[in-house]
Amino acid sequence: MIFKNIKFIYALLLVGVFACDPMQDVYDDLDKGSTGGVTSDVAFTMTEDDFELALPIAENGSDSSSMNSFYNFSDEQARKYIPYILSKKFPQLAKGSSANVTYAQYQGSSSTANTYSRASVYTLDAEDYESAGESVGMAGFFSPSYPASAYVPAILLAEVQDPTEDQVYGVSYKYSVTDPEFDYENAGDQTVYVEGFTEDISAYTVKEVSGDLAVWTYVIFSDGSAQGSGYSGGAQENEEWLVSPEIDLSGLTEAKLHMSHVTRFLDGNAVSDFLNVKISTDYTGDIATATWETVSFPDWVDGGSSNTAVEVEAMIDAYAGSKVTLAFAYKSSSTIAPRWQLAEIKVTTPGSVGVIAEDPTNMTDYYSYSGGAWSKDNGAYYLTAADYDAMGAPGQYDNFSSSVPADPYIITYLKTNYPFAQEEDELVVVYKYYSSSAGATQTRSNLYTVVGGSWTAYSAVIDATLLFAFDGTAWVPDNTIKITFGAPDYTWISENFKDKNPGGSSNMGTYGNFSCFEWSDDQIFDAITSRLDVIYSSIEEGQKYQVTYSIYCGASSEPSLAVIYQGGAWEKL
Repeated sequence: MIFKNIKFIYALLLVGVFACDPMQDVYDDLDKGSTGGVTSDVAFTMTEDDFELALPIAENGSDSSSMNSFYNFSDEQARKYIPYILSKKFPQLAKGSSANVTYAQYQGSSSTANTYSRASVYTLDAEDYESAGESVGMAGFFSPSYPASAYVPAILLAEVQDPTEDQVYGVSYKYSVTDPEFDYENAGDQTVYVEGFTEDISAYTVKEVSGDLAVWTYVIFSDGSAQGSGYSGGAQENEEWLVSPEIDLSGLTEAKLHMSHVTRFLDGNAVSDFLNVKISTDYTGDIATATWETVSFPDWVDGGSSNTAVEVEAMIDAYAGSKVTLAFAYKSSSTIAPRWQLAEIKVTTPGSVGVIAEDPTNMTDYYSYSGGAWSKDNGAYYLTAADYDAMGAPGQYDNFSSSVPADPYIITYLKTNYPFAQEEDELVVVYKYYSSSAGATQTRSNLYTVVGGSWTAYSAVIDATLLFAFDGTAWVPDNTIKITFGAPDYTWISENFKDKNPGGSSNMGTYGNFSCFEWSDDQIFDAITSRLDVIYSSIEEGQKYQVTYSIYCGASSEPSLAVIYQGGAWEKL
């Protein structure tokens, strides 16, 4: 009995020993992995953790932000940092391994939209309106019977020197929804000069007299204003003048200065102790050497708590017939720092005709230059003050911001104002955006496209894919042949796929690209590889290709298809 037990125990020990053998292959693979011995093809989409793997080798703050804040790469950053990420993420992979990496790629803002938001803007003046004919000249604005597009091309041709082909220009002008009527019995004032500070205060010059505070700045109050303030954490002792360009009053016998403004925080002090309007006929750039007279405004009083612009007037007949310069002299003390906002400065002279019409509004249209002529460009729309008001919250300051984002409001606006827009219709919308980081209001834009019946905003970040191979030392871009399809390729596909995909072929023949509404992924694969068979008459086994092609899926993009030729057939990578 004892002998049998001993044999039984011995048998169990043998079973235990040999039962471990099936795991040996796993252990061998793990050992291989620890020494870089596993060859494999991997494919993955980068997560936030993957981006952060590259932080130790970030070359600058911008790259660091891409890794731990924005979690996207530009194409250049991806090629620079993904090899390092792969080495950390897959240390066990050996020579011959490959990685197909999908990542969030920052492609930047729409180049189409940038064309408009970065375009120079020309603002029409009185002479420009006069060049459009007697009615427009007397009115000082365009209207339904006198549209800007009928006159602006000629104005730009005269004003823009040496335009380049396809150059885009913005044109700012005044427009009334009603045609002007002229009252010859009750002649109204004619505007000879106006500055509304709608974009900035760059037309004027800031002259520092004392103190180092930047007193005069641009603010968006009342569709844009010049603001003088000596307050910075408290009242600061400062004096600074805002000086106008030269104003030509030649040929006039009467002139009136209009100032639409707001003054506050004088705390009972006399206006003239801190705020004055000066005028000179001999100013040449140095306020100290010029002769200045103070302009008297009988109705100018402190606005108190009111934040509404009021207009005051002063006769300056003594300067009619001369060329003058205006200066808005601001002064503050250590205890009093008033705020002075100039919404509009205007000089008028009595005219023989009064203009009756709906109050004109500021508009901006875009024009492009081609073949020696300017024509209206309908690819973009510049939001007006009325548009912001109609949107609700944006109307408070006539701009968007981080707390009032543009895209949701603009998409609703487009849905309301373009109800019959068709699939694939596009429009660039140009708008004002207050940047808290810059502390300024900027001109921005975006491209909006009708996708599936709905307006969709262009996205600056898309999914992109890169291929890498491990050469035993480092991850390097795969030695894939890369090509980009052009017009001949789309023509060939359109002509040769009429039977396989009639609708897609017709669409491609019209637009010169794929459309995901007409082509499935498999059909695109078939079309591209069929074209490769024609382009490359002799294709080596195992050769890889990366084909970049144009496709429309609500917005145009250029994705890439990676394929390999093996076993006499094409396969996706």
